[in-house]
Amino acid sequence: MLGPDVSDDDLLYLVKLGATINQFPVNFYFVDCENKCQLANQRVLDMLGLSREEFVGTRIDAFAEKTNYPKKNLLQYMEEETRVMETGRVFVDYHEPVLMGNGETYCFRTTHASYYNYKGDIAGAMSVCPVSYTHLTLPTTPYV
Repeated sequence: MLGPDVSDDDLLYLVKLGATINQFPVNFYFVDCENKCQLANQRVLDMLGLSREEFVGTRIDAFAEKTNYPKKNLLQYMEEETRVMETGRVFVDYHEPVLMGNGETYCFRTTHASYYNYKGDIAGAMSVCPVSYTHLTLPTTPYV
């Protein structure tokens, strides 16, 4: 299930980190360099309505078929995460309006950043969304 860039040491680190991020009231997940999901906190799994087994090893764009999350937004996340992995730049506090399958529009305040393995190489991207709310905010310039 793991991409070629995720070693056993990286996985152990992610498992330990997973226990920590489950404590935070934010959406938090990691993808490898192939945009396959490696780790998410329970809040993300609950939002998507997926089990950990359904999440891990799945490309983000595949969630459109399993959830009510719009494919357009999932493809946008993959593009943003790929960009941070390629450049090492952080995609900070970007306001992303999402029309959910239930007809409600949420605006997620999202940050995407690369994460590094123990050798210092980019091993994937992590995304954190500290707040979601139901009114729209115009997008801001996301990169720093």
